[in-house]
Amino acid sequence: VTDISCATNTDCAVKNVGNCCGSYLQCANKDFTPDLNATAEWCKANDIESECGWIDIRACVCEGGSCAGVQCDGVDGSCRSDRGTAYNGSEIIPTWPGIAPLDGNNFAVVDDK
Repeated sequence: VTDISCATNTDCAVKNVGNCCGSYLQCANKDFTPDLNATAEWCKANDIESECGWIDIRACVCEGGSCAGVQCDGVDGSCRSDRGTAYNGSEIIPTWPGIAPLDGNNFAVVDDK
């Protein structure tokens, strides 16, 4: 189970939480360590495969005590969380981040300008 608990935006980070395809990025508690081997073993034992890919997470926010990913429209700059909350660029720090791998399970938000 992925720990998505938070009190502030800084409690959240993009993590590779894995799925039955392999990699899967999700906003989770920054201190959470995914067990990718356990996920892979469960998928194999249950003969389950899933579609690959994930949404383009531009930032993580804390909403109602849970981490949520934010996606932004590059055309008009509008941003919405996984839960549908609207954000403008000034509410998301950094404003137009990308994702850079730190290691196999953790990703850093970096400015791609």
